[in-house]
Amino acid sequence: MINAYPGGIGKAETAILCASPTKVWDEYGDVIHTLGGASEHVGTSPAAIPGLFAAMFMARQGFMFGMIYGGAVCRNAGVPMDVFVEQFPLTLRTTGLYAETFRRTVPSQSYDNSEATLETYLAALNGVLATFEETGTIDDFPRLLRDLTQRGFDEGHSTKDLTVLVETLSEKS
Repeated sequence: MINAYPGGIGKAETAILCASPTKVWDEYGDVIHTLGGASEHVGTSPAAIPGLFAAMFMARQGFMFGMIYGGAVCRNAGVPMDVFVEQFPLTLRTTGLYAETFRRTVPSQSYDNSEATLETYLAALNGVLATFEETGTIDDFPRLLRDLTQRGFDEGHSTKDLTVLVETLSEKS
């Protein structure tokens, strides 16, 4: 998986993620590092690359679609778009905190001692949906987020960190 635009090939910060037998990585890893200095061997499972691509794409596009829906509700609520855009630096700092929370909680499945519980997020998402409804803005994305949060709440995770929803979504149906 090439995690860059074509102009990034050969740069130190470019990552090419590879799944292969270890001996293949050992033989060709140096060549791959010349194409992308941050390249990594991520495992031997053939599902690793499509799984990582789907995960990283969702993280990036989730943020982009959040901005798109945010822009729509701002427009319908009469908030000038430049006012919304000026808030991006604060939002980007918060996403860094979210990434740290994810890193701290999900690998160890330690969802207790949350600063903002699922119950807190559910209340916020209900407020967000009310705003979308009041402004007549299409609400598919925030409704999806609220419904997932409600599901985790109904499963008994109300006092857990929002990241517990990884467990809810990972359940096989």
